Amino acid sequence: MSRFIIKSFLFLTVIPIVVAFSVLYNYWMVDWKVDAKKDVAVIGTSVPTYSYNVRLIGRLANLGMDAETYFYNYYKLQPFLKKNPQVKTLLIEFDNRVLEGRMNDWIWGDRWLPDKVGKYALYIDGAGYRLLLKQNPKTYKLMVPFIKSTFKISLKTLIRGRFYTNAGLGGYYPRYQNNMKRILSKLSEEEKTGFPKQEDYREMSQVNIDYLHKLIKFCKLHNVKVFLLRTPMHKWYEGYKYEDAFQQFYKDNFAGVEFLDFKNFPMDDSEFSDLSHMNYKGSERYSKWFNSLLNDGLLERKNKQEFIDNHIALLKK
Repeated sequence: MSRFIIKSFLFLTVIPIVVAFSVLYNYWMVDWKVDAKKDVAVIGTSVPTYSYNVRLIGRLANLGMDAETYFYNYYKLQPFLKKNPQVKTLLIEFDNRVLEGRMNDWIWGDRWLPDKVGKYALYIDGAGYRLLLKQNPKTYKLMVPFIKSTFKISLKTLIRGRFYTNAGLGGYYPRYQNNMKRILSKLSEEEKTGFPKQEDYREMSQVNIDYLHKLIKFCKLHNVKVFLLRTPMHKWYEGYKYEDAFQQFYKDNFAGVEFLDFKNFPMDDSEFSDLSHMNYKGSERYSKWFNSLLNDGLLERKNKQEFIDNHIALLKK
């Protein structure tokens, strides 16, 4: 009986202490500071993660991360800007998937919640935690994957270094695989050409949209200029099927925020990993071109989209 009591005591005291120490260690050890010349940042899901090679884009810092919604973007941006006062421009990935209801699952679903909370445990505020617990009451049952996620970050900082990209909290990560031949062979002609009516799209996540508004408001309060950004995807990317709805949604909800649309940047099948992500080959060519636009004063120009479209037109000649 005494052995059981001792084991129970150790389980109920030592493990929480170790987990708490790991969370605090991650909070204090992760280094968000980027080079002083980086005065522009891009944030969003896996799309910017695999598209914007910061080694080739001198002014840009990449905060993109797989399956990361505006909810987690909002909390991650705060420590980043605190450590990087030179960053005065934020590019927020804004594409057709903003209309997709699966964004809710990316916020509080069983698969992603432990990983994300493990990464941003001490950055999320009380309102954020109340929302997560309300939407997923069994959050406490996800303690084991949460602990794994927390320890994984601690190990990465110890082995790879303290920089946030090394810790797995975002950044540019090259994709070397190309699955396009297999993907395109499975697409029917109807899927390639059949674009449904404007109202035919999945129900969007209102929570995700609310946090996009909060993200923009936070930037304005801290004198950071915000642009919405659409990165090129394959021409048969599923989300383009509700393009009309996407354009109308932007006009109805975010017309006051400038939208930089790179959708029509010409790319070959060999430059994609799948229909929504570039591979390293595509990201290298796109990043070099994107860098040239930044150096040519894109963000300071009055007619930014016209400037983008003119440069895209030159590539198609």
